[in-house]
Amino acid sequence: MKLHTLTMTAFGPYAGTETIDFDALSGTGLFLLQGDTGAGKTTILDAVCFALYGKLPGARSELGTNPPVRSSYAPASLAASVELEFSIDAQRYRVKRSPAWNRPKKRGTGTTAENAKAYVEELVDGHWVSRGAKPADVNVFLDGAQGLLGLTLDQFTRVALLPQGEFAQFLKSSTNERDALLSTLFDVSLYENLQKTANEHSKHLEAQTRDTQEAYERCIEDLEELAVRFCLEPADLEGASDDLGWAEGLTEAASQLIQRRSEAHQTATQHYGDAKDKLARLESVARDAREYENYRQARAELEAGEAEAEKKRQALVLHERAREAQRFMEAEANAASTVAKLSDAFEQARLELPRTLPVDHPEQAYPYRELTRGNDASETHAASLALSQPVHEFTAWEEAIAQARTRQRELITSQEACKASAATLHRAQAESEKRQAHVEQANETLTQAHTSYERALEQVQACQKPEQGASQLEERLHKLTKQAQAARAVEDAEAAHKAARERGEETQTSLDAARAYEHDLYSQREAYLVASLAQDLTPGEPCSVCGATEHPSPATHTQAATNETETTGSDPTTAIPTVTEHDIEEAQQARKRAERENSAAQDHARGSYEALSAARTQAGGLSLKQAQESIAELANKLESVREQEDAFERAETAVTSAEKAVDEARSRLKHAQTEAAASRQTLEEASQEDERRRHKQLAQQGEWESIEALSAALTRFTDTMRRCIDLHARTTDAQEQMNEARAKAETYLTHHKLTRTEAERNLLEDEEAEQLKKDIKARADLEARSEALGSLESVQRAIQRIEDRESTPTEEQLTEQRGRVQQAAERKDEALAAHIEARHVSESIDQACAELRDADSRRGELGAQAQRAKAIAAALNGTGGENLKSMSIRAYVLAARLEAVAEAATQRLNVLSDGRYRILHDDTKSRNRKAGLDLVVEDSWNSVVRPTATLSGGETFLVSLALALGLADIVQEETGGITIETLFVDEGFGTLDKETLDKAMTGIERLRQDGRMIGIVSHVEELRSQIPDQIYVHKTRKGSQVKVITADQPQT
Repeated sequence: MKLHTLTMTAFGPYAGTETIDFDALSGTGLFLLQGDTGAGKTTILDAVCFALYGKLPGARSELGTNPPVRSSYAPASLAASVELEFSIDAQRYRVKRSPAWNRPKKRGTGTTAENAKAYVEELVDGHWVSRGAKPADVNVFLDGAQGLLGLTLDQFTRVALLPQGEFAQFLKSSTNERDALLSTLFDVSLYENLQKTANEHSKHLEAQTRDTQEAYERCIEDLEELAVRFCLEPADLEGASDDLGWAEGLTEAASQLIQRRSEAHQTATQHYGDAKDKLARLESVARDAREYENYRQARAELEAGEAEAEKKRQALVLHERAREAQRFMEAEANAASTVAKLSDAFEQARLELPRTLPVDHPEQAYPYRELTRGNDASETHAASLALSQPVHEFTAWEEAIAQARTRQRELITSQEACKASAATLHRAQAESEKRQAHVEQANETLTQAHTSYERALEQVQACQKPEQGASQLEERLHKLTKQAQAARAVEDAEAAHKAARERGEETQTSLDAARAYEHDLYSQREAYLVASLAQDLTPGEPCSVCGATEHPSPATHTQAATNETETTGSDPTTAIPTVTEHDIEEAQQARKRAERENSAAQDHARGSYEALSAARTQAGGLSLKQAQESIAELANKLESVREQEDAFERAETAVTSAEKAVDEARSRLKHAQTEAAASRQTLEEASQEDERRRHKQLAQQGEWESIEALSAALTRFTDTMRRCIDLHARTTDAQEQMNEARAKAETYLTHHKLTRTEAERNLLEDEEAEQLKKDIKARADLEARSEALGSLESVQRAIQRIEDRESTPTEEQLTEQRGRVQQAAERKDEALAAHIEARHVSESIDQACAELRDADSRRGELGAQAQRAKAIAAALNGTGGENLKSMSIRAYVLAARLEAVAEAATQRLNVLSDGRYRILHDDTKSRNRKAGLDLVVEDSWNSVVRPTATLSGGETFLVSLALALGLADIVQEETGGITIETLFVDEGFGTLDKETLDKAMTGIERLRQDGRMIGIVSHVEELRSQIPDQIYVHKTRKGSQVKVITADQPQT
């Protein structure tokens, strides 16, 4: 990584904006960062770290991602920020960060919180492309798990910002202090976890061993408890030489116990079955005797109540006959009651008829005078005869009623016509008034139309038609719109071309990787073939390939693995599989796929570029902003022209509409005058018709009253006459039903030889008849039950025993036998419980023996495993006897890293000291110090190995500087990080004499020959004359300022 530009605003001691151009200092590859103490030299290094990581280095990293970096000298409204432009390999990046702060409010007083901001961009084809616009995105892009930098903040400060003074202290520090520093630079978490896992595994196995021994002892205790509880003794106690043999003897003793208790249970079960069978036989004889007694009692009860039952059956038969006769007599009585009611109603209607006869037409009432004579039977009979005559003369009254109603309807129609005539007259008067109002309104409308026409003519004369029409402006606007679309298409095409170019780069990277992988496979196969051939070489024998008999350095598989490690970065101790033809074929296919994808991507990129060129041509050289501005201006002008044209058209339209309104008003006035004349004529005709109809209505008033009275009288008479006819017919039907009911009653009584008096005497009350039915049913149920009991096998067996004179068991005998069965059942249950207990004991002993055997087997195996795990953990912890150096795995790995650092530092020290000094790793164990993390220095001038504590000030500076550079190399190699092309060396120069300082500068000059740019942070005056390119930090009361001084610029 190489720094190009650093811009600091309100950062640390810098009140304003300070910019450092590192490219201007790269001419000699060496520059001096100098200034007064406290001016802000180290702040420049802090700014680089803050830009890349959002945090400050060293102990200040504990302040987190929002450290207080804003300058106290800066104006209140100026936000702090750091912008860094740098490159990695050939790619250039720009990152800017602003910490969170409380800025003044834009309105009012006080402050408001503003969050931290950050963005990172990449320069692609001359354009900056965003790679992250938020602090979190920037952190992920730069220093995430797969970040661009590949180094943590601590590692970066050790690699790019070399605090030489700290490494001078590192040379003389204790082992624990070196361990702490190396742990921050090298990831040893894998080995720490391995050591932790080994310790935990050892403890776990020890705990399992203890648990297994305790389980073994518990099994012995359980077996001893069972043996004492059930008095078990092994059959061959002398042959049981150990716990397992004794346990097997207990198993045999438990089996014998089960056998004994099983036999006892079988005997008790047999005794219980015999007692239970005898009880069943006795209870069966007793049940048969009880069934026979029930049968005997039922037969005796039937024989005793036979005569009484017969009487009840006869009484019930007579009751049923009397109830049927009563039903016929009640029907006869109901019919007679109906005849009487209808006769009374007919008589009342007959007597009412004379009062309804029409007095004005006596000649028509003659056929019905017989109905109105008197009330005796003869007159009633005569009335009936009169009603039985033909009623065709009655229709004359109906015709008279119809004629009267017809005339009444004619008079009603005449009255309605008179009312309609009056309504017509009223409507004619209203219509005439309405038409006259229309005439007046039409006159007023015509006057207004003339006024509107004159105003419209004035507006047309006032309006002017625009010189350039809207259609011409619309055509120009359409052309500009197409150019704007083309300009927008240019932006889209540029984005598409950029994406296509990036895709081409990605596919090119994939193609390069596929080609490299294929090449590596070929190299591996060649190396392994050579190593395989070398295995067959024998000293003094000719080589099958070249024929030589001397083989000074034959290839081996280990060397092949080492070569593969150098190529791929894998572990050389891991076996690398032999490359097969299938692997080669897959690599070739992958490379061909990558070539096809790359070719397609390149074609797509060319197509996108052609599309971009075409879009630029269509845009006509206009940018999207220019086109949009022209469109807005032309659109405003078009809107104004349209408004003018619309105003002129509206004025012309108003004139035309006014002319049309005048014509329409004249037409409506003429039409209204015509309709007004017609309505006046209609009014006169309606008035004459209304007068005529009112005279006619007055003439018909007397006729209406006479006809209405006659119609009402005739209606009353006919209604009464119809009621008399209806009642007479219904009375005749009721008499016929009464005669029919009387005949049915007499027939039933005659058939059953009963009189009406006997039928009433034989009829019983409902409760008495119901009781007779229940008694008869109970008698039938008793007979059925007796027959059922007599057919039972138990009753037949009992009868047979009586005939055979066999005895029946008593209740005392049954109770005694039940007691014997209960005792036998209890003895059986006790024997069963004892047998089950013996089986459980046997199962418990078997389970305990199995657990004992398992525990015995596992405790030996676990014990061996625990010993091995303990030995491994001790070796990893550095406390085991097999660990000769008494170093933990973590310390061992750190020692290996320190040894690599010492080798890399020696290479740097050779340059700095002209090959005099070498830094060696010392893993010798001392009495009070851990082994593995010591360093010594070898002086080749006198072949003396010296402890680092004996170095002089100048020697310490050179060694510590070489150590810092060597550590930087190893950290980069370990993490796979980027190459640091800009280094800062801080502290230590003030302690050197002039000769040593010259040597140090000479060594630094040699270090920058590999293309690095080195910045020395110091305030030593001698360096100002030796290093022409400088960054000078000047401290003032208003804050510090930065000035860049180059070799071609004189110092001030």
